[in-house]
Amino acid sequence: MKGIETVVECVIYFERLIAAGVPEPQAKVHADTLRGIIEDELTTKKDLLLTATELKLAIHESKHDLLKWIISLAFAQAALIITLFAVK
Repeated sequence: MKGIETVVECVIYFERLIAAGVPEPQAKVHADTLRGIIEDELTTKKDLLLTATELKLAIHESKHDLLKWIISLAFAQAALIITLFAVK
């Protein structure tokens, strides 16, 4: 919940505090603090999906790099074995 939704929720929170008898300056501080926490600390579904996508991409790249190394090492090992048998 970021952006305009956060502002709307904080205004509603502010109004509820006022209705409950909290002085307006104190209610404003509470609402501003809540907005800051929501914007800075809470994770949204969109954030999680973006992170999941980034992780999937990183895993795919790692698999590709690992496969390149395995194939390269297999060729190097084969070349070493052929060289060793050729020397005898």
